[in-house]
Amino acid sequence: TILLKLITNQDRKNHELYKEHRCNKIKILKFCKELNAD
Repeated sequence: TILLKLITNQDRKNHELYKEHRCNKIKILKFCKELNAD
C-alpha cells in the first residue's frame, strides 16, 4: 500500500508538471500570436 501511495504521489506531481507545462505552452503561443499580430 505504501508503494501504491508513492506511485500516486508521483503521478500527481507529474500531472501538476504537465498542467504547468501546458499552461506555459499556451502562454508562449499567445505571446507568439501577439508578436505576429503587427
